[in-house]
Amino acid sequence: MSKKMLFYVGLVMIIANMLYQEYWGLNTLIISIVFVIITAINRIYEPLENSSISWKWWFATLLFITNGLAVFLINTSLSNFVYFLSFLFYVGVHNEVKLSFPLGIVQSVQSSFSGLYHFFETLIERFQKKQTTKGSNKSFVRLLIYTVPLVIAIIFLKLYQNADPTFYEWTKFINLDWISWGFIIFYFLIFLACYGLFFFNVNKEISSLESNLENNISINYTDKVENYMGIGNEQKIALSLLITLNLMLLLYNIIDFRFIFIDLPNPEPTLRYSDLLHGGVNSLIASIVLVIFIITFIYRGQLNFQGSKLIRSLALIWLILNLLMVGTTVIKNYEYITHWGLTYKRIGVYVYLLLAASGLIFTFIKILRVKSIWFLIRNVSLTFFTCFTLIGLVNWDKLIVNYNLTQVESGHIDFYYLMSLGDETYPDLMYYYNDHKHEPEITNDPDLWHRLFEHFDSTRNYLRTKKQNTTWRSLNIREKELLERMNKFNLIYTPKYNRL
Repeated sequence: MSKKMLFYVGLVMIIANMLYQEYWGLNTLIISIVFVIITAINRIYEPLENSSISWKWWFATLLFITNGLAVFLINTSLSNFVYFLSFLFYVGVHNEVKLSFPLGIVQSVQSSFSGLYHFFETLIERFQKKQTTKGSNKSFVRLLIYTVPLVIAIIFLKLYQNADPTFYEWTKFINLDWISWGFIIFYFLIFLACYGLFFFNVNKEISSLESNLENNISINYTDKVENYMGIGNEQKIALSLLITLNLMLLLYNIIDFRFIFIDLPNPEPTLRYSDLLHGGVNSLIASIVLVIFIITFIYRGQLNFQGSKLIRSLALIWLILNLLMVGTTVIKNYEYITHWGLTYKRIGVYVYLLLAASGLIFTFIKILRVKSIWFLIRNVSLTFFTCFTLIGLVNWDKLIVNYNLTQVESGHIDFYYLMSLGDETYPDLMYYYNDHKHEPEITNDPDLWHRLFEHFDSTRNYLRTKKQNTTWRSLNIREKELLERMNKFNLIYTPKYNRL
């Protein structure tokens, strides 16, 4: 058995032991760290041809471990999904450092499936082969020398422990209760699932595609559209288009600034923030996508080298005006939140604005440094993924309920929305109920608060049961702190008892 296979068998044992009959929590962070350490050590013994330690490897490692930390701290559906993607990205970059984020994911997925195919293909060939080589026999015998005595010793240990209580007391520190048929099957499934990711199979077509998609634009590059139109006609179209779009966006921004500095401080009673904001965001979504597409199309070829400085200046001004539109939308969203509180949709507006701003900035760099569309895709995709990694570290439910209950006027608080966010909001709503139980927002809707009491108790019972039935591997900081906060209440809800 090769050293790499020994590393893999040990790695799968750790992963299976961390995950078997457990929830995702601390175990994901441990798996991330262990996986990085073992793959890094394995690289020392078996250097990879197309890989080296570079900033991208370190960055992929940081993303992988950070997402494991996010699952340990918060553990949401988003953090779980992003953790899985960061795992695939790390594996791809570890084995082929030049891979970008999108193709790194694709390369890892194909390696997972092709590795599984090669595993079964090799296994079948080994059984069908009548004569094996001398080296193969030695490897198989060496495997039997270590595994057979160990398995037999474990069997007799369990038998003797069951037969004699005294022997059990003396040997109970050797806890092998986790070994069962269920664990063996689970181990085998993990072994198969990760095989192609550890024994990486590089697809040459994907690697070739990555190499051919260069960040820089060749000085001789032209396409059929450019050849048909001619560089002079393209310059005229670009000039007229950019002048028109700059004038329109300039007018839009002037009206927006007038509204922010004149109308918004003294809003009309009929002003509907939702219509104002969502209309602006919808327009922003369409415009930013079109901006990036148009600029990328204009500066795809010879205009980078033969285009006039005026066209380039107009393109850069247009991008700056779009950034100003992002800024005004940030202000309008802030005013909306100030009056009506936080929601996931309003937080999502901020996230989108951040992503839009990053896309515009990279488009700005693309023009100044004469970069291709693939430079844009590589950098924007990695920036977006980094953003979602950071988002996974924040307990948004707790942030929303804390802000709305402390910063928003009571008449504007949507208690139904807060309760719909789930268990994280229950303790804060209970504190609010205790402090305002005789006020109209409480007494006018007793059914809502009865439902809160019921959900509170059922959630607390679930967390207590989960804590009893799992080990430290499933530790999740958010749930741990939530249960501690819930245990401060002596609430035992019965529908017959009218708390109000």
